[in-house]
Amino acid sequence: MDSTFEDMLQGRAVLGNTISSVFRNNYITDDVIKFLETKIGDPYIEVAFREDDFRNRIHLATGKAHFVNEVVGVYRSTQEGLFQGSNILKKMNLKVSSYIEMYHYFTPKRSEWLNLALERVLEFGHTIRNDLNKIKDFPMIDIIQFIKILNELSLLYPVEFQKEMTHFIEFDYKKPKKLKYKIFYKVYNYLKRKLLKKGYI
Repeated sequence: MDSTFEDMLQGRAVLGNTISSVFRNNYITDDVIKFLETKIGDPYIEVAFREDDFRNRIHLATGKAHFVNEVVGVYRSTQEGLFQGSNILKKMNLKVSSYIEMYHYFTPKRSEWLNLALERVLEFGHTIRNDLNKIKDFPMIDIIQFIKILNELSLLYPVEFQKEMTHFIEFDYKKPKKLKYKIFYKVYNYLKRKLLKKGYI
């Protein structure tokens, strides 16, 4: 089964995990290495280029991926890993940061990356919709990153961002008994004001 760059952007690509993947080393140039070195330091940005997805994406930009449905190796996944060991907000931040970085990295810029980023944000919103008290339990560094992500998406993708956020809120406006869920957007505005005042963003 073959997958292309377009398949990946549409969420249709079938790809293997790290232990079962083999790549042609035809993209690591001095320019790419220098570029990657500029991403070292920020834990959210750095992970966008360290994870398996980037290797898949960069290779799919130059050719197809072929998937063979055979077991060729196994590995243990633990809660101490960079991604598996993260809380749900950090996991969302990591994924969305990765999509935004891919939007900036690839030429031409494709809005599909921003669609994927916005989908992850909304998925997170629906996850905590019924338990908004979870917000206060997340580490401040993850909350700050969340606000930064929302700000960047609102600037990069203003029309879609406004439409999707409005739809998210109105979904509950139509159901009076669930009006409290519009707090998700209020939490965003509240945290943004607080963090701006303290100079975090």
